[in-house]
Amino acid sequence: MILEDPAVREILARSFVARVATRSKSGVPALTPLWFVIRSGHLYCATGKATLAARNARACPEMAILFDGEAGAPRERLLRLRGRAVVHDAMPGFSVLARFGLKYYLGGLASELRHAPLWRLRQRYYGQGEAAVIDFVPEVTEWVERPPLS
Repeated sequence: MILEDPAVREILARSFVARVATRSKSGVPALTPLWFVIRSGHLYCATGKATLAARNARACPEMAILFDGEAGAPRERLLRLRGRAVVHDAMPGFSVLARFGLKYYLGGLASELRHAPLWRLRQRYYGQGEAAVIDFVPEVTEWVERPPLS
């Protein structure tokens, strides 16, 4: 299974942001940073029902997700997962929701406390629309060299 590879698991464990690459029905690309968790070989990205990422994933389920392991990772390469997605227009199930809570709220408690003044903004963001989750099943793993910064 793709997500069981030790090198893949390592970069996913260090990553807090999935850069979700989607295309519109007419082929226009978009890149959206989203929170993610992994469960049973699926990668779940939290979003809203009406967001660009959700609309594009519905229109064109083939997509890619990029990871650079931003938490202390070597910066010379990126992990790209390619596969198919299904958008569920609802809150994720309890086991997936619990993983989000553990990873981003309890696991990132120090960061959450530092950003406490911004919690109102997050509440407004989440309050804009109905919840959705992108359920992504990776089919291909690729390591991509990071372009040099100029």
